[in-house]
Amino acid sequence: MKKTYSILQLNHIICALAITLPLLSMSQFTGDYAQENWTFTSQDLTGQTADGSIDLSNMPIGFTIAGNDDGLTGANSLYTITVPADGTLKFRWSYTTDDGPQYDRAGYNLNGEFFELTDQEEGSEQEGDQHVDVVAGDVFSFVMDATDACCGRGFLTIEAFSTADNTLQTLDPISNVFS
Repeated sequence: MKKTYSILQLNHIICALAITLPLLSMSQFTGDYAQENWTFTSQDLTGQTADGSIDLSNMPIGFTIAGNDDGLTGANSLYTITVPADGTLKFRWSYTTDDGPQYDRAGYNLNGEFFELTDQEEGSEQEGDQHVDVVAGDVFSFVMDATDACCGRGFLTIEAFSTADNTLQTLDPISNVFS
């Protein structure tokens, strides 16, 4: 038996696809910014390996960096990429610590310069949205900076990541669907 659809049913299907498909492609670590193009390190200023970690179980949607808590003062946990093209990196960040934002700072590095996302005067839970202009060849890292390396970890979660390479896609108009 051949199933037929009414124009109203087809309109509902097209509307559902027009709403859903762009959402599938947004806010992800894909293409040139896919997980395999990033490197995670956790070490102190002398290069000694620290016990910071990264949870990639939510990729390509996002990830969480846990700063170190092993006594290696000044250790950073970084998730780093060499930027493939000029553009703007956009992301949503959230932060929590059971130590204090002045001891476990969250931020990003751009070509070795640290930019703090957290406010040391605020509480142990913070969040925000960030835009960072980059050019091809820049070295960009998400950072958990454990200044005291004791008394609890800081956690930085990154989600809603987008660039010029993976911004929202649009659907081309579909002409003569019902001709």
